[in-house]
Amino acid sequence: MFNGRKTIGIILFDITGYYQEKLVNTLSRISKEKGYNLLVFSAFTIYGSDTKNAAGEYNIFHLIPYEQLDALMICQDTFNSDEAVTELCQLIKERATCPIISIRAKMDDFYNILVDDTDSIPSLVRHFYEVHHFTRIAFMSGPYTHPDAIFRLNRYKAAMKELHLDYPEEYIFEGDFWKNDAARAADHFMNLPERPQAIVCANDYMALSLCNELTLRGFSIPQDIALSGFDDVRDAKANVPPLTTCWVSIEEMASLSIDTIHRLIKGESVDTCRYVKALPVIRNSCGCDLTTMRDVSIARTYEVELMESLITHNAYNTFVSISLENMTSAEDIGDYLRLEEQPGVTRDFYLCLGKHGNGYYPQVKKKAPGFSKRSHSIYSLKDLNPIVTSSFETKNLLPPEAIRDEPMCVYFFPIHYLEYNFGYVAALSNGGESDDTLFHSWLSLIGNTLENARIRAKNQALLEKLNALYIQDFLTKLYNRRGFEQFAEDEYKNARKNHVPTMSLSIDMDNLKHINDVYGHSHGDLALQTIANAMQAACQGEEICARIGGDEFAVFGYDYSTVMAEEYIAHFQKYLDDFNAESNLPYVVNASLGYSISDPDSTLSREHYMKISDDLLYQNKRTRKEKFGNLSQR
Repeated sequence: MFNGRKTIGIILFDITGYYQEKLVNTLSRISKEKGYNLLVFSAFTIYGSDTKNAAGEYNIFHLIPYEQLDALMICQDTFNSDEAVTELCQLIKERATCPIISIRAKMDDFYNILVDDTDSIPSLVRHFYEVHHFTRIAFMSGPYTHPDAIFRLNRYKAAMKELHLDYPEEYIFEGDFWKNDAARAADHFMNLPERPQAIVCANDYMALSLCNELTLRGFSIPQDIALSGFDDVRDAKANVPPLTTCWVSIEEMASLSIDTIHRLIKGESVDTCRYVKALPVIRNSCGCDLTTMRDVSIARTYEVELMESLITHNAYNTFVSISLENMTSAEDIGDYLRLEEQPGVTRDFYLCLGKHGNGYYPQVKKKAPGFSKRSHSIYSLKDLNPIVTSSFETKNLLPPEAIRDEPMCVYFFPIHYLEYNFGYVAALSNGGESDDTLFHSWLSLIGNTLENARIRAKNQALLEKLNALYIQDFLTKLYNRRGFEQFAEDEYKNARKNHVPTMSLSIDMDNLKHINDVYGHSHGDLALQTIANAMQAACQGEEICARIGGDEFAVFGYDYSTVMAEEYIAHFQKYLDDFNAESNLPYVVNASLGYSISDPDSTLSREHYMKISDDLLYQNKRTRKEKFGNLSQR
């Protein structure tokens, strides 16, 4: 697909997380070396989320072109939703024909790149016992239903048994694999009759948040209680004290994943499960004094840079949010985002919205799941230069102008408001490493802005409809008396200012009552609509046509002469003659007319000339009745 190169997809969530970012950056580098395209499908969610917003995020599954990929990698442990995993697996079963590689989570029927952490938790338990001589070692687990949590808890119990150490039930606490349960965990452990000397946490996020909570309560780590984590996330080294944990080479996982795909593409056989070993990383939180001042300085420098980055990005997002309040059309969004002035890791950028019919964007607000069949990028940057792009089939993911001959690494994110989808963002990386931890809020800002634009457009259309009802005749779609008085008066004043003559034409339909009484009101309506059609067909420029009463019509013409008025009447009458000749109705549609031409230098009112045209109309009607009798009879 795309540029004729083999194309690999990967689906994972929370792309700005340390593990996800490191994994994708390494995959991108290796894919480029091998000449593959890498398509990264990502979104953001929260742990345990089953909200409407999460439905909008998980809708990214439906953007993946399963049938066109040469391989697909999935990182289901970043989804944080069993329902999302089930939905993805069903889509893969129905649509994918390529090899599927699961990273860090074993999935039947797929190839797996797994962490061999059989000895990781036991190695930390042994370290606390053998090096620091702790015997009261507690465990903070992840959710008891999570496979990783179950495995790590069992390994903790096995290690404690091997060392002949007790682990009473109160020494085990169920956390959430995130930062929300630190206060409860601190209450639980520190209020035990016999406090633990060390707590082994099933991941770093729980360990780091527990360390912070205990420190705020006046406890010293590791003097009062020692801690360890698992994963070696970016903040582990920057923590005070630096966190003892277990490390898995993300680079090796990425390399094994691409190697598996490369061998499968070549038709070689590959083991269904390949492993990367987890190794302990001993730092200060366990009680060892291994971290040097240089390490602390590097960690602090990272924290300062991260804080400065957060402040910068937050200020930018705030500024953009305020600016977008002034946006009147979604197609102007690029004037407010101005990514071309924000050099970073983004090389190309496309804001692709659903397309159908005509009109302003966003044209589609589709409830998940799925995307519009066609899309158009309303804001397109190539090498950070604005370009014009064509609409395209959404299954092709990018406009044709975006395709490059070289291996492409493209990130895709859904743009939505709650569970309602507008489209997606496609961004090409220049190979750098992103540190934009506020990217999620920036994408949400775009989705909210598009929803506001849609509501404004809807309200504007409603307002225009109400205005039309206020000044428009429902039956004929001409102006009503109110609309005619308003616009004709404005034009007359303009004509007097510019010394231009005007036409006031009065029209009265013949025998409307007779047609209604004899043939019914539906025929009366048809006759009225025919008069209106004749009036519009006779127009030569910007005439103002109106139905000002039941069977009364009026026309105002700007910069009109007697010759032009006679031509208008001739065209009007020809339309009626043609209609009557072809209609086969038992009656004819006719009208009486009268007009006047204003003196461009006169100070007389428009009503004066309307009265003249009305008088001429009724004089004309009397003359025709005396001559022809019933003017509606054939």
